[in-house]
Amino acid sequence: MLGIDLIEVSRIKKFIDSKTKQQLLRVFTQTEIDYAFSSHNKYQRFAARFAVKEAFYKAFGTGNLSEIELAHDGKKPMINLYGATKEQWNCSAYIGVLVSVSHTEHYATATVLLQ
Repeated sequence: MLGIDLIEVSRIKKFIDSKTKQQLLRVFTQTEIDYAFSSHNKYQRFAARFAVKEAFYKAFGTGNLSEIELAHDGKKPMINLYGATKEQWNCSAYIGVLVSVSHTEHYATATVLLQ
C-alpha cells in the first residue's frame, strides 16, 4: 500500500502558533516536538512530520496521529509506532514500512510504502 501527502508549511505554522505544547501532544510525540523546536526551521520540521503521519494513515487506513512518529536512523527516515496503532500494525500482514520525506520553505511532502 502507498500513501502520499503534501502540506503547506504556512498551514502548519498557523496550527503550531495557536496551540500549547500540551495540545501539540495530541498530534506529535514529545520527541518530534523537541526536535522541531530545536531548529530555526521548526515549521518545516513540523510540516514534514505531519505529512508523514497523513501519508502513513492513508496507506494503512487507520492510526492515531500522535502514535505515528517520524524518526531517523542515522540520516535515513523511519517510522516508529506506539499504542493502539502499533498493536494494529502488529496484527496486520505488513512486514515493513518505507518512508521518504522532503520539505522546502513553503511545502512538505511524504511518501509511505507499506511492505
